[in-house]
Formats: sequence, structure tokens, C-alpha cells
Amino acid sequence: MMQSKEKPDFQPPSKAWEGEKKSAEESTTYKQVGEIKLPTHLATAAEVISLVRLTCGISTDTWLSIFFLGPNVENPDGALPVTLLRDANTKGTLDFLSKPKSTKRLYVKNVRPKPKRLAKQTLAYLEERENLLAKRTGNCWGIDWETQLVGAGSGYPRAGEVPIVVGDAVVIEIPTTDQNQEFNYTPSIYMDGTEVLSRPVEEVIEAKVKKKKKKKGADTEEKPPDNLLQLSFVGLQEGTCVMFVDISWEDQESKVCVDHQLPAPVKENSIARIGPISVDVQKTGAAPASKDAKPGEKTFMWWNGEKWSNKKGPVKKKGKK
Repeated sequence: MMQSKEKPDFQPPSKAWEGEKKSAEESTTYKQVGEIKLPTHLATAAEVISLVRLTCGISTDTWLSIFFLGPNVENPDGALPVTLLRDANTKGTLDFLSKPKSTKRLYVKNVRPKPKRLAKQTLAYLEERENLLAKRTGNCWGIDWETQLVGAGSGYPRAGEVPIVVGDAVVIEIPTTDQNQEFNYTPSIYMDGTEVLSRPVEEVIEAKVKKKKKKKGADTEEKPPDNLLQLSFVGLQEGTCVMFVDISWEDQESKVCVDHQLPAPVKENSIARIGPISVDVQKTGAAPASKDAKPGEKTFMWWNGEKWSNKKGPVKKKGKK
């Protein structure tokens, strides 16, 4: 089974379940694309995925997620939960799917290009982090996840290029959690090197919580806010660097489906990618950050889908509020 939509959107877990059908018969979220007989001796998710690729005609240059239904350990007679296929459960899954009462469906989603020349990077910590922050002496060029990913998303700068100067920083803003810290996001950063552009430096941006007047007899317990994470990539020397950031909640999709009694994975992707973008670090000559900026003044600009702006968020389309 594969997603019916050719280019599925991305939504946070708090919204991804909206509009889903409560029964598999009513749902048109997924379509059957083939049948496969899987040997029960397979030991890893990669082995299963390689055979699924052949059946579905999916390129080997991609990553993807596979979900299945069951087993229900806590209630054997209850509904089969949506479960992510992992190495740890592969053998048990194949044994379960070979039983007569199992639902013999594999759900394929989150199909995205696999990087060819980019390597996964870790965050900078301790002394390295402080040294990189000290080198961030110029302007910041921000790309936020909501503008780029939620729903249909927005476009990137021309040809995916972001020109900056040495000392400037490209900042990718992503969520840390969703629905009052009930769900966690996992970021993955890929770059073609860290000589031109630094490895990421993280800074947590705490959400501003509006104070509400407490009503008599009402529950006074405040829900924890969902903070944002800003990943700063500092321009170190002239050159170009290609990079992207994936954010994922695929490992918590089972909880979303159980909470909302869904018979299949949500139609929205649970992994999304910001990028790839090509950062062109120049010695001088990058576009000024703001027309209103005074000489030597640092500014923070955001990409709104069409141009750089001092306000975060997508550009407003004509005729739409």
C-alpha cells in the first residue's frame, strides 16, 4: 500500500490525523500497488525494504518508511495498532504476518531522496560551540520549518542558493516538540563538509506563553509550551556548502493512530526535509540584510517563500488572508 497522493504534505502530529477515516474500507488514503511474498528468515528492515522497492518500483536512491498492523500485545482481541518496521521487530513482524488472522498489508510512506555526497553531521558542543558562536559576527539568514514544510510549503531562493559573507550564519528553525511536549521531533543534519560552513550550533528558543486569567473552579495546571530549536551554520571561509535538515516524528505515528483510532498510518508524511540548499559563502558582496539596517548593524532576516524579510512567516498571497 502506498500513499494515494503523488506528493504528500507534511503536518505535525497534532494535525496530521484530521480528516482521516475511522475504517480501512472508507479510507482512500492508500492504494494497493502490488503483492509480495516475504521470506520469514529476513532479519533487518533494510532487507524487507529492498524487496518492497522491487515490487513498488521505488528507486534505490531513496529512503522510506514501512508500517504494518499489529500485533496488539496488550489486547490480543483488540484492534491491530499501526507499527513502524524496525530492525528490532523485523523477525517478529514476519512471523506475525505469516499467521492467518494477521492483516497482510505493508504501508509505504515518507519516500525521499537519499543523499549521494552528503554526510550526517553532529551538533557542536562545549568549546567548539562557544568558538563558533564567537565567529558569528554578521547577519543571520533564517529558514523556518512552518513556512517551508507545513502543508504544501514554500519555495526556496533561486536555484536553492543562499549567498552570505564570512561571519554570517544560515539559521534553520525547527520544532523540538508538539502538542505541549507530548510528541518529540528528531532532526538529522546532512552536509558536504564543515570547512566552508560550520557544523550546526543549537539554541533553544523558548515559546512565549500568554498569561490567562484563572477562572474559579478551573484546572490551574498550565500545559508546557513547545519550544523551537535554531540551528546556526556559520560561514567560516569562501566557498559553497550543500546541506539539508530532516525532521521526523515517524517513531510516534503509532501513538497518533492509537489516540485517534485510525486503521492505517496518516496520509501526511511524518518526515520532512528543509533543503537541500547551497550556501555560497563570500568574502564580501552578499546582499544587504535590510534596507533599514545601519552600517555595521546586525540583522535577522527570514525567507518567506519569495524574498528575505525581517518578519518570519510565509508571504501573503493576493486574495488570501
